[in-house]
Amino acid sequence: MHQATVNHDFVELRRLAHGYKGAAGSYELPTLAQILLGLEQAALSADAEAALACLAEVDDYLHRLEVDYI
Repeated sequence: MHQATVNHDFVELRRLAHGYKGAAGSYELPTLAQILLGLEQAALSADAEAALACLAEVDDYLHRLEVDYI
């Protein structure tokens, strides 16, 4: 997603964000899904600045995520 944003490939960025948003929902990560929705919307608007801000939020969220194995 970072590379697509840097390359201003908003079609690819939207595709990736949409797919990861669905995966986040499947894993019951609603906060991440909401951030990815924002990224998807930024891609639809071709707003690189907003996309970079969303990517920073995604990175922060994933670094703080703790996974419990059952």
